[in-house]
Amino acid sequence: MSDALTGLAGESAGGDWGDDLPVAEVQSLFVTLGKAFRAFQLYDRNNPVRQRFVESLRAEFTALWTQIDKLPLRVAEDNIYLADATVYGAESRADSLAFLFFRDGVREIIFLPGIEGDELERFLGVLQKARKLVPEGEDLLTVLWEEDLQYFVHIFVDLLAEGVELPEPGAGSDQKQMKAALQALAEGCRGGPPESGQGAAPPEEKEGPATVSKDDFNPTLYALDPREMEILAGELRSAHSSSSTLTNLGSWLR
Repeated sequence: MSDALTGLAGESAGGDWGDDLPVAEVQSLFVTLGKAFRAFQLYDRNNPVRQRFVESLRAEFTALWTQIDKLPLRVAEDNIYLADATVYGAESRADSLAFLFFRDGVREIIFLPGIEGDELERFLGVLQKARKLVPEGEDLLTVLWEEDLQYFVHIFVDLLAEGVELPEPGAGSDQKQMKAALQALAEGCRGGPPESGQGAAPPEEKEGPATVSKDDFNPTLYALDPREMEILAGELRSAHSSSSTLTNLGSWLR
């Protein structure tokens, strides 16, 4: 947005026209805009139906500039306003130009003399792209930024910050707000604040044995009973007999 157009962003939608608002003319303009937009989506560039509606829209803008030098409008969720007068509304959000702007944060639009020229079809092209956008993709603001229109100004809000009450300036207010925010963040990370009068309990630790008992070294704990001793002795005798046999066989072979 150029410096000249930036100055328009601070002006109230509707200007200082008193009771001379061209409400009927702007309402007619939006009816023609809706028809031109539908034709723009349905027909190709050289189709005579599309060309006729675009020319009608161009003529209405040209006629409007004989009464006003700019057209600032306020965008609501379902309507568009010229000052306090409703100049556009739609029954279905699927076809609503107001909701097309509103959903991506645009809260004011300003048409300027010159939009009726070559930029008019570029503006309709922006609306067509915005209608086809998917939620997880680009948004209308990105498309407008890429197109860089010179005769259409949009004023938007940060959707994440919209509706958030900022702290009033004053002594210590910033510190208090920061402390409260940090405390809320910390409690959220812990899953909630501790109960009143109680601190967070440390995790329980398993205690190991404090001393070593002499029973840990008692040889009788590992002794064999008589039957096991007899089996072990038999296996030893068998192993000794096999060893003697192998020794005698080795001597005979030599």
